[in-house]
Amino acid sequence: MLNFKQYCCSPIFKIYLFFIFLCGSIHAKAQTDSLATKSYKELNEKYYETINTKPSSALLYLNAAYNIAKNENDSIKIADVLSKRTYCKSLLLKNEEALKDIEEAISLMKNTGNSIMLSRFYSQKGTLESYIEQHIKALESHMKAKEYAVLGGNKIYEITALNNIGYIKSVNHAYDEAIAVFEENLALVNEIEIDTAYRNMYQISLYINLADANLRMQELYDKDKNDTYLQQAIYYNELGLKICSKTKNTISYYTLLMNEAIILFEQEEYDKSIALTNKILVYAEEENDELLKSTAYLYLGKNYDVLEKHTEAIAYLEKFYEILKTSKTYYSNERQLHGLLALNYSKIGKGKKSRFHYKEQERLLQKQQIEHVDVISTIHTRHGIEEMNAKLRALALEFEAEEKRKKLLYIISALLVILLIGSFIFYRIKVKRIKKRAAEVMQKVMLLEAQQEKQKEEKQKAISSISEKVTDKKAAILLEKLAEFEAKEEYLSLNCSLSYVAEKVKSNTSYVSNVINNYKNKTFKSYITELRINAALIRLKNDEKLRSYTIKAIAEEFGFKRQETFSKAFKSQTGIYPSQYLKKLREDLEID
Repeated sequence: MLNFKQYCCSPIFKIYLFFIFLCGSIHAKAQTDSLATKSYKELNEKYYETINTKPSSALLYLNAAYNIAKNENDSIKIADVLSKRTYCKSLLLKNEEALKDIEEAISLMKNTGNSIMLSRFYSQKGTLESYIEQHIKALESHMKAKEYAVLGGNKIYEITALNNIGYIKSVNHAYDEAIAVFEENLALVNEIEIDTAYRNMYQISLYINLADANLRMQELYDKDKNDTYLQQAIYYNELGLKICSKTKNTISYYTLLMNEAIILFEQEEYDKSIALTNKILVYAEEENDELLKSTAYLYLGKNYDVLEKHTEAIAYLEKFYEILKTSKTYYSNERQLHGLLALNYSKIGKGKKSRFHYKEQERLLQKQQIEHVDVISTIHTRHGIEEMNAKLRALALEFEAEEKRKKLLYIISALLVILLIGSFIFYRIKVKRIKKRAAEVMQKVMLLEAQQEKQKEEKQKAISSISEKVTDKKAAILLEKLAEFEAKEEYLSLNCSLSYVAEKVKSNTSYVSNVINNYKNKTFKSYITELRINAALIRLKNDEKLRSYTIKAIAEEFGFKRQETFSKAFKSQTGIYPSQYLKKLREDLEID
């Protein structure tokens, strides 16, 4: 099964994405051609001629068209060029630049009220955010795309938005929610009046996604107890194969065949699964389709592992591992691969290789636990029910024994009452202390806001004063660059490290660290953390939408990869936790 990021990189997804983009571009082109000058029209034609073969040349044509549109001060033209430039830059893997372009296009269109273009632009924005793994932002963008599509009455764009929402939910392991979205989308596709060929294209895509999501849900359950998701996967995959042409939709056809091979594996039809997977592998190797090859290698390995043909299993699993070592694509089943290799090498007595792959799968498990805490927790809870029940039964027996020792129980009860009273008193003291600290934090925020406003008004003066106060000219220049770095809030990047800052200010890590230590009287880590927490204090006070986010999402917004790190830093700097600060803000708003 291909994961979300793999699917986004696959040929079928790129073809699908380009089709949707082209539909939108043609729509926008129809709006702008009548206003365009001859040279603007020619540049657009050149763009369409080169986008699929030479995207770098297409970008040059778009830049020229952008200048013409700017000179004409035509917001529709400007936004259309920005949208095309976004797509072009995404092909060139310039995703951050592309994101700035589409955000500018959205800003222009908000003033026009053009719902159709806004839907298309938000869809592009969400796709870009998915590529750089900003899934919360991507989901918000695709939800916006759906809202504008519904507002503009464009069912095609609504279908696109729903598909993207389903992808985001799937990549975050919310497979049941993804299934619901894909099913809603399928009903919409079947309802609208469109050309049969286009309807088939949408249906095939949704059948593939529904089969994949149901297979992933099946992995979370004991198939001997519940095969509902497996049956659903079979149903949707068969529907896809019925309408998918091997010659016209080759990539989709073999993707559906791969799903069928996985279904056969789940049904314990191992010989049939191997035969079908080998058939798929011939095509994948001829076309050098990395994603399909890797999936085929994995499932051939899994089939032979179950059949206890360990040498054959290792041969195919190692082929997948060879792809992994050179690929730039993220594979969600990498940990599973190492686990299988460790077990199979152990079976044939190769302990050194077995230990290597075991350590790799443990390393990836720890990484996964950090990146997907909520998901891992949910799965562990689901599979730990029996263990929990056993502990509860043991606890019940202990309580029955305690009942026989009434005298001791009375003493314990008395102690508990005392403890309860003591806890209540301690709680009241703690609440007062927290309220006092929260009030102090609010005072600090007001001072920070005042300083921020003052810095905005005297920005140039503040920067120039650094050179007057610092005698070391080299250090003064670096401090000025750091001031600009702070003003741009680049410290909020999730990738902000000492090397990242050094690159931004065009210096080396050792000198940057030395200047911060000597002139700001703090370590680099303390410097970045203080900037982030101060930014969080101000924005949470003034941004109602941000206050509705989870603590985890807020942490990511201000550059912290882990919720725990954010909470610890917040508490260290303010004396209270983020949740307590949010509670204080809500109380102040209610009073107001």
